[in-house]
Amino acid sequence: IRKVLGNEEFCMQIDAATDFAQGWDNLAVTQWMMTGNEYAVLSNVPMSDKEREKNGGDSSSVEVPRQCAIKIGSEGVPLFENIADGKAIGLTQPLLSATQSSPFAF
Repeated sequence: IRKVLGNEEFCMQIDAATDFAQGWDNLAVTQWMMTGNEYAVLSNVPMSDKEREKNGGDSSSVEVPRQCAIKIGSEGVPLFENIADGKAIGLTQPLLSATQSSPFAF
């Protein structure tokens, strides 16, 4: 498999309903580099096509959906919902947090 993949540096997890914006790959690498942390994982509830259209096609909107809540299951394991329950406004760099969103992780 390594021969097929080459010497890749990144991996990504998405769900089946994920839409991609033009230039998403370069943007993801740029945002990951902005964290200044080689162990960082970018993870967020992705913006829908409808939300992107509302912002004039701009996926780098100043208002970003954000997953804030973490529930702890009966076994003491964190349970992350796949919904955005908040938003971050006016970010100039990635926001560090303790949440993870399964629809997108890079």
